[in-house]
Amino acid sequence: MFACLMLAFMIDQQLIEELNRMRSNPARYATHLEERLKYYQKKILRLPNQVALQTKEGDRAVKEAIRVLRATQSLPQLKEQSDLAAAARDHVREIGPKGLIRHARIPPGVGEVMSFGPERSRDVVIELLVDDGVPNRGHRKLLLDSRFRYAGAACGPHKTYRTMCVIDLSIGPDPMPASPRQQ
Repeated sequence: MFACLMLAFMIDQQLIEELNRMRSNPARYATHLEERLKYYQKKILRLPNQVALQTKEGDRAVKEAIRVLRATQSLPQLKEQSDLAAAARDHVREIGPKGLIRHARIPPGVGEVMSFGPERSRDVVIELLVDDGVPNRGHRKLLLDSRFRYAGAACGPHKTYRTMCVIDLSIGPDPMPASPRQQ
């Protein structure tokens, strides 16, 4: 459990950096997704040294994400915001130990994306960009939304998926006068 918590803390620190790498040049970031295509066997993703993963859409969702990234201009960099990080951490602590999957109540001007399973920041970002099985591609849309300028991230243990990450995004520096989890 300690190793999982240390790993989660390291990912917390790297997630915003990874998001900013993607946002600074989405077309170049698409190469990371292209590298994944060779690991698909129909709808099974077999990454080296990882358990095979059954996807819903297979490489079709990855190819779609590549096309979107290639067509996306550079986006504003995200600034880390401590209130958003605290809200993300609260949400991880609230649902992770129970094995739940649900978004928090969040105020207008704030978006939230969650990842379950990946243990590296790049894998988290790629999973959210591909958004396999999500018909409206809501996670991808939030990550590529140019209105968001601030972010906070937290990762931690999840009862079912071992690891989870929450990224809260905001259009302004003071997104939550009172954390929705404290109401």
